[in-house]
Amino acid sequence: MIIFLYGRDGYRLKQNLDKITGEYKKKYSGLAFSALDLAETGELTKLEDAIKTVSFFDEKRLVVIKNSFGEAGRLIELMKTWDLAGDKQRIFVFVENADGTQLAKKDQKLFSVLAAEPNVIKIVEPLTGSKLEGWLVKEIRIAGYEIEKNALKKLLDYTVNPDPKEPDPSITWRLKHETDKLMNYKSTQTSKLITAAEVELLVTPRVDLNIFEVVDAVANKNKFRAAKLLHNHLENDADPYYIFSMIIYQFRNL
Repeated sequence: MIIFLYGRDGYRLKQNLDKITGEYKKKYSGLAFSALDLAETGELTKLEDAIKTVSFFDEKRLVVIKNSFGEAGRLIELMKTWDLAGDKQRIFVFVENADGTQLAKKDQKLFSVLAAEPNVIKIVEPLTGSKLEGWLVKEIRIAGYEIEKNALKKLLDYTVNPDPKEPDPSITWRLKHETDKLMNYKSTQTSKLITAAEVELLVTPRVDLNIFEVVDAVANKNKFRAAKLLHNHLENDADPYYIFSMIIYQFRNL
């Protein structure tokens, strides 16, 4: 059996994978579980061993496979030779933190094989609007807390770009960190209701940093422009350490 999880929302992708592995470990000992990253040396050999070896334990084998598109040719060959889609004793979970267009560009043939029937397909793309709001409320309630309507609006105003060119794939990670912070604070109190005042106290409002302009100015040694842009950000109460970390991040990307 093949399960194909993919999409740009990294946190919810992790949630879906954790659900699969969690349910598996409730039912089985976990001795036949393995997680492989094919970007690492020797992991493809381990996958081949997992495919060819029969488990000594009377339980299904679960194999989680990440970064598989770098080994597309060999994987397609293995899937066809050993009929992984029809395997009843082994579950292969392919996980890719990218959308369908990105994966098809890497290898159209492997993407088509993974996204074909009878495989189980789960696409996890970034949430926006009411869907994001609903997801956030559900996450808070699962943790045993509630949030005021005004507090929810303020939290989203502080964290979500109101006019994005495209959905932010990292927003669920940001909201996860912020709600953890709020719930840890509430754990010291009797009330389980998160208020707007507590959001104001603990959550730093999002600052729209056009960090690309800063990096461009620094890279071109345009001291005047770089200083002016930095001054503007600081005047708008941007955290200087955050600005510095973002400059480093962008230079590493370059």
